[in-house]
Amino acid sequence: MTKLIRQKPDTDLGLLIVRNIAATMEREQERRGLNKKQIAAMCHMTSPYYLRILDGSANPTTQVIARIANALNVSLEELLLAKRKGAP
Repeated sequence: MTKLIRQKPDTDLGLLIVRNIAATMEREQERRGLNKKQIAAMCHMTSPYYLRILDGSANPTTQVIARIANALNVSLEELLLAKRKGAP
């Protein structure tokens, strides 16, 4: 007996959040002069998982999102919404 797995459709908001996480991670990687492997280690994740976040194929849990924000020293708002402090 084969078990069917239903995949939930992506939402516009979910896609926006994942893109913003990736953009913030890439910005911080560049700002700090780190390579992808270094930033992945800094966020306590494997390089393949980091790359999946960047290309939008990962669906990070709230624990992973909090860990990324903490490691990069950015607020959750900045990470999820790509809003920098002091920006409109």
